[in-house]
Amino acid sequence: MGNPSISVIIPAYNEEKYLSVMLDCVLRQTLNDFEVIIVNDGSRDRTQNIIDEYIEKYPDLIKCINQQNQGLSASRNNALEIAEGEYIAFLDADDIIKDNYLELLYNEAKRQDADIAKCSYTDFDNESGKILSTILLSGREIDFEPGYRYVFQYCAWAGLYRKSFIEKYKLAYSVGEQMEDSPFSLTAHPLANRVAVVNDILYSHRMHSGSIMANVSDGKKDPKIPYKGYEKAINDVRHYLNDADRIQIADYCFVRVLSDYATQRYKTQCPEIRHQLCKYIKRIMDEYFPNIMNNPYIFGKKAANIKKLPLFEREAVKIFVLSYKLNLIYPFSAGVSAILRRF
Repeated sequence: MGNPSISVIIPAYNEEKYLSVMLDCVLRQTLNDFEVIIVNDGSRDRTQNIIDEYIEKYPDLIKCINQQNQGLSASRNNALEIAEGEYIAFLDADDIIKDNYLELLYNEAKRQDADIAKCSYTDFDNESGKILSTILLSGREIDFEPGYRYVFQYCAWAGLYRKSFIEKYKLAYSVGEQMEDSPFSLTAHPLANRVAVVNDILYSHRMHSGSIMANVSDGKKDPKIPYKGYEKAINDVRHYLNDADRIQIADYCFVRVLSDYATQRYKTQCPEIRHQLCKYIKRIMDEYFPNIMNNPYIFGKKAANIKKLPLFEREAVKIFVLSYKLNLIYPFSAGVSAILRRF
């Protein structure tokens, strides 16, 4: 037999409550040409027992990496080293996927010969099961130019990545940092030959009190901004891209993420942490984007290209850039965050 169409990578740390649910979702997939790589990241509960039970039932389908705790990024990177699939699917162990998740994404990726395929998803509350938000990619896919589509969705999950594409650009997750998805995606999307989109809602992301982002967003935990990963992403994209217009597109996307860091992502953080965050953002802007006012996708005629994005997000980027030029990043961050906390 040849290599599988897809390698499904599932990091798991103390996931005894949810891992079986995700594995059962994977086993129900309508596309059956895949392998599963589970990374037990030093779990202290029954996670390994559950993995062993599934391997006993499906020894030719499921592999396991058993390692000391290294974190989500290292777990994904380690699994990539042994993955044999044409495409990679990153899944979180506590989430849920539709039965046709792999088939629809893979078929669309193959139809368009795309390096990346993404789908719409929902966030749901673990306690109540209530849907908290729905992210439809029909409002987040931007055709900046013919044949060059960018999707403003930076999650590792809810999509496929061609393995040869990952290897070509040496893509990896930034180890030891939170929000590792953003630097990976900020590098991958500008460099992809094509990003295919499946508008169907195929992925459900579980939100619960134990998640990293829930604790950071609620101010219960200090953020670990992907300092290394974010700057590496900027340098990698500029190294590989030779097209000036696409670099401007990438710069817009990088600055948009900084605007999100300053407001939505860390809206409940204390003044001390916010000062540290804004100091970091100021340094990044000075070093990498000193001429951002000249970017045509922010204030110029090409701003019309991104009109599909939510108005608030587009205007927030403009105000963020103006606040940077006026040396008012902290007041911008504190003011917008205060407004967002009301909703």
